[in-house]
Amino acid sequence: MDENGVWRSGARSTIAGLLEHRLETNPDGAYIDVCGRAFTARDVDLRSRRIAAALVELGIVKGDRIASLAPNSPEAFLFWWGAVTAGAVAVPINAPPTTT
Repeated sequence: MDENGVWRSGARSTIAGLLEHRLETNPDGAYIDVCGRAFTARDVDLRSRRIAAALVELGIVKGDRIASLAPNSPEAFLFWWGAVTAGAVAVPINAPPTTT
């Protein structure tokens, strides 16, 4: 970690590495807020692993691309993280709310 608190090398320079670091240091502290809903590192890890396992069971393999059409939401975030955990390339397609 540099003087600004930013990871510069190794596994901790990835999103997964940052989660792993938080799991080691403070798994039950606030980790991320998505659309006003707070998650701990443990929450993100457990939920994304469940989603990843379900995707693998459906036949998703490393490198597969998965598009998801969803508005910004905690569920969309966790799906993205689960897809990446499964080794897939997540392709989120944002569905903004309509006014009609």
